[in-house]
Amino acid sequence: MSLTLLDIESIANLSYLAIDKNQIYDILKKINDIFSLIKSIKNIDTTNIEPLYYPISLIQEKILFLRKDITIKNNNYFKNYQNLAPIIHDSLYIVPKIF
Repeated sequence: MSLTLLDIESIANLSYLAIDKNQIYDILKKINDIFSLIKSIKNIDTTNIEPLYYPISLIQEKILFLRKDITIKNNNYFKNYQNLAPIIHDSLYIVPKIF
């Protein structure tokens, strides 16, 4: 399937898009390139390839190396952050008004 200039103009008219006459050839080429890519993908032989039902798990196993979640026990972060704050009231950080 490929489109013609008349097809592009018709689609633009139906979509209420104003396309510059200088750009219409570039748009036509890009759309036809997309159609040819789709056509070439359809021609790929996939008879011996098992379908992926959950491709995310495959990506995580082969590409993403995530660290394990580790719970840190007995941390003192709360006190450390409270000590860094300039003003604290009832364990809340007090910030100056902007407005």
